Amino acid sequence: MPTYPVGSNAISQADHMGGMMENVEVTIVAAYETTAYATTYTSTNTGITIEEHKWIVQEEFLDVGEGKLEKGTKVHTNAEDMKGMKDTIHNIDFSLSTTVYMVNFNLPNGRKVTNHKWVVEEELESLE
Repeated sequence: MPTYPVGSNAISQADHMGGMMENVEVTIVAAYETTAYATTYTSTNTGITIEEHKWIVQEEFLDVGEGKLEKGTKVHTNAEDMKGMKDTIHNIDFSLSTTVYMVNFNLPNGRKVTNHKWVVEEELESLE
C-alpha cells in the first residue's frame, strides 16, 4: 500500500528536473511498487548524453524480465518519459526498490504538468 494514495497531495523534494519539482505540491495520479533506476543514455533528439537520469522503472525496459538489474547493465527502452528517450540504450547507474508515483503539479509560470513520470517515495513529504 503506497504511503501517498491516488488523489492525495504531497510536497515534492525531487531535485532531478532542473529544480522545477523542489518544494512543489503534487497530486498523486498513480502509484506502483517497482524498482526505479537512475540511468545514463544519449538523447535521440539532441545527441547529448544524459547522466543519472532519474527515474525509469523496470517495466519500461524491453526484454529484461523481473529481476533487479545490476549497475553497468545496458538495456533498451521505448519509454517516452522525456523527449529523446524513446528507443534508446540505457546504462544502469543505480537502482532503488520503492514506490514510484505519477504526479500532476503546476510550474511557477502557471503551466500545469500532468502525468509526470516518475517521483519516488523518498522524494515526497507529507503536507503536514
